[in-house]
Amino acid sequence: MDLVGHREVERDAGPDVAIERIEPGVALVRRKAGWPPLWYVDELDGHALPAELAHELAHVVVVAGRPTKRTAHQESLEGHQSPCAGGAPRVDDIAWQYHRERPGGLKVQVPYAFLDRQFEDPEPYLDEMREIIARGNFTLGAPVEQFERQFAAYCGVPYAVGVASGTDALMLALQAVGVGHGDKVITVSATFIATVGAIASIGARPVFVDVDDGIVMDPDLVEAAITPRTRAILPVHWAGNMADMPRIQEIAQRHGVPIVEDACHAIGARLNGESAGTIGDVACFSFHPVKHINAWGDGGILVTHSDEIVSGVRIARNYGLVDRDEAETFARNSRLHTLQIPVLRRQLKKFEEVVARRNEIARQYDVAFAALEGRVRIPRRRAEVRHSFVIYVIMTDQRDAMLSHLRARGVDARIHYPIPMHLTRAGRKLGHQEGDFPVSEAYARETITLPAHQYLTDEQVAHTVESVSSFFD
Repeated sequence: MDLVGHREVERDAGPDVAIERIEPGVALVRRKAGWPPLWYVDELDGHALPAELAHELAHVVVVAGRPTKRTAHQESLEGHQSPCAGGAPRVDDIAWQYHRERPGGLKVQVPYAFLDRQFEDPEPYLDEMREIIARGNFTLGAPVEQFERQFAAYCGVPYAVGVASGTDALMLALQAVGVGHGDKVITVSATFIATVGAIASIGARPVFVDVDDGIVMDPDLVEAAITPRTRAILPVHWAGNMADMPRIQEIAQRHGVPIVEDACHAIGARLNGESAGTIGDVACFSFHPVKHINAWGDGGILVTHSDEIVSGVRIARNYGLVDRDEAETFARNSRLHTLQIPVLRRQLKKFEEVVARRNEIARQYDVAFAALEGRVRIPRRRAEVRHSFVIYVIMTDQRDAMLSHLRARGVDARIHYPIPMHLTRAGRKLGHQEGDFPVSEAYARETITLPAHQYLTDEQVAHTVESVSSFFD
């Protein structure tokens, strides 16, 4: 998107800098040689950064006061006089991406994404990749097998099988427990499409139940949803919060129905000390780049206690082959790429530190937002659950207004997700309508995801808290 070429530059601010008036109180400052543009927002006029443009800009800086005005404090921070006409800040010296609000108006930015920080030094990963390249070991092989053993040990299960994605993990797991065409799988509507897409992709039908106030499967609703065609129960450990597995397991065992855990959000989550993925018959994890153990692309893994399941999945992920020439069945190619192993293995070694930091940030948020009771809600916390906080969500009935407020203050808040699965076009084709699952629908209307990753500073966390609180001032 060209933010400059289609508008008239208001004035030339020197040989290197142009200032362009966008609307009253808002100007775009750019370096003529292609320097990323910077937005200035005059809060006194009530203008805010357009959300749709925020993602187009490499640097976003909010300044209280018009861009042509400059305080002595700003001048001292920059250390020299600006060459810009009217005293506007020099573009080269605006590097405030992670700074707290200062007198004169420069504010901190709180990014949602963190991959640039996580992989700012890629060389250690690339060194290990070069070793793999030198051996020519590109599909499965010893690196994948070693990582599978390490991941299984981390979870506390005997077996793990690496596959191409979390979605493939769900599909393979469902098939491994006997789900096929025309069968029914009980799951939740408050989830990402991959959960439901995996069910539909193998010819089965999703049967939704509502969530509880922790935004996980409500166990009180599961038994009534079981029919003679039910072949699996698929609870989702949403956002890193574990579903009530003991109660779901008791119901499943009574009816002879296997459990497939969607733990794609829940690496590192625990329930009564047991890791996510170790209570059901088989569980699925994702290494998508937005997860807190992430690949340089897609990746996934299954874990299980079952000899039968692990042997079946290992065959099914590799075309159905039992050796180079003989096939047990006709199946897909869903192998975890060997070149991803250095990326995943290095993260797994220090992953407990990641979970600890995310929990500390979440604790700070929880304590702060308790003071906003009645205006901001958080999903119910259960003492027996160690949450992994792949995302941190709050809920408010003024969601859209708060989202705009947060983004204007430099907090890169998101929504996960605004449409529950039963109200998507695909879900409505199953006969669903508004009101079918009221808790899921309320969550979709009210949810906001706040940045909560391990690279946030305490200043950024405090700024996020202050920004949420200031919405109600």
